[in-house]
Amino acid sequence: MILVTGPYFGGPYIFFIYNALLDGYNFAIIGGAAIVSTLSCMIVNRSARKNSMRLIGVVLMFASLFVFFLPSKGYLLIYTFSQAVPLTTFLLFILIITFAIRRSI
Repeated sequence: MILVTGPYFGGPYIFFIYNALLDGYNFAIIGGAAIVSTLSCMIVNRSARKNSMRLIGVVLMFASLFVFFLPSKGYLLIYTFSQAVPLTTFLLFILIITFAIRRSI
């Protein structure tokens, strides 16, 4: 669970995805697809499909975060990288992604 902090509002990244998904933002659509792909890999029994779905989910999660922090208005979210707790959750997410990719390959 990644915590995102801004000057006025902060919270778990999944709440940002949920609220923005209703409005059709790109990062939310990508994040929603990542969640569906990751959850569906828990249902699939074949290891080859499971690994590829897990890898697709991880790549989509990273792409969603990249699109979320990339825009010019993203400078308001820079507080995420300057406070200890949100930065720790972001680094843990990177660590989990690394292990998931290594496990999928």
